[in-house]
Amino acid sequence: MQFSNSTAHGNVPFFDASFLLIEYIGEGNIFLRKYCLFMILNEKMVIDLISESIDDIFSNEKDFIHYLAYNRTNDNEFWSANEEAIAFRFAYYLQNRMNGYEEFDGMHIDCNYNCDGMKPIHVNGYNKTGNIKPDVMIHKRNCNDENQVVIELKTHTSSSSAISRDRKKLRILTDQTEEYHFELGVLLIIGISFLTTKIELYKNGKRKQVVSLNKATRICVQKRRKVDD
Repeated sequence: MQFSNSTAHGNVPFFDASFLLIEYIGEGNIFLRKYCLFMILNEKMVIDLISESIDDIFSNEKDFIHYLAYNRTNDNEFWSANEEAIAFRFAYYLQNRMNGYEEFDGMHIDCNYNCDGMKPIHVNGYNKTGNIKPDVMIHKRNCNDENQVVIELKTHTSSSSAISRDRKKLRILTDQTEEYHFELGVLLIIGISFLTTKIELYKNGKRKQVVSLNKATRICVQKRRKVDD
């Protein structure tokens, strides 16, 4: 599946021209290389990929998403599927969706990844230890120069305090003055259906956009799926 863009630079498509520029820059100028990668990795493409992956879960995992609904236990508490389990299935579909995108060549997608080289991912002031493990990351392992997208997942049964902690984590991880400086952060709040799922987009240490998935979004997603199939 290729991301299409009709803008051209001469006879060379925009994305192809961008990658030729990145190859020309090489590994020497890290910041210029990151800027060019970011120009390619735009927010709409990320939202589209995430929306398609969410729809894949709700379309293909009927026995699994049953546990995303409210379930009342004997002690009158609510529970739903564990977010680590959801993150794994989401990352599986996201990986499939990413295949064929030149923008992600050489990138890894990892769940609950806690390694920064030979030490843990550490964020001062986040919690008592400072050690964190984001739910899903699109990055290159063993370096922080091409940290592209970091994703945190919560469900509609998650507490407001748990959601607030993830928002804080995404603000820190996308802060360009901090160590990890991811280009984009995403908070997924998984509802009981595609239409009740929300996407929050973070950039430069701030929440930039909130996307509520709706019927029009799903129609677009399903049309893209038919084209891809």
